[in-house]
Amino acid sequence: MPEEIEPIIQATLIGDAVASAPYVVLVADENMHYLAVSDGACELLGYSRADLLRKTVAQIVEESDADLRYRRMIGEGSQRGRIGLRASDGRVIKAIYEAHETRVSKLPYYVSVLIPIDE
Repeated sequence: MPEEIEPIIQATLIGDAVASAPYVVLVADENMHYLAVSDGACELLGYSRADLLRKTVAQIVEESDADLRYRRMIGEGSQRGRIGLRASDGRVIKAIYEAHETRVSKLPYYVSVLIPIDE
């Protein structure tokens, strides 16, 4: 294997690994619309990928201040904490999360990684 893998191949490998791993990874834009979701997110929340991509952060996050939290995260560039997520069957799933701004072609996107917790 070559010592240095081409950046495009590495990006593809990372993307495929994250997309199919049992982790909850969500990517949204500045308007809170989901643009990409991992298989783990679909499985945990019980939505198909197509259904989840029609949702916004505020429709999934249980907290009434989801809009405010999201705007604060955009302003600060990152955020971590605890939230409740609304599953398709109405359950609320508690999770810890870490969210960060990233840029692709100079456009901002917001990546969140969530870990369900028992409370």
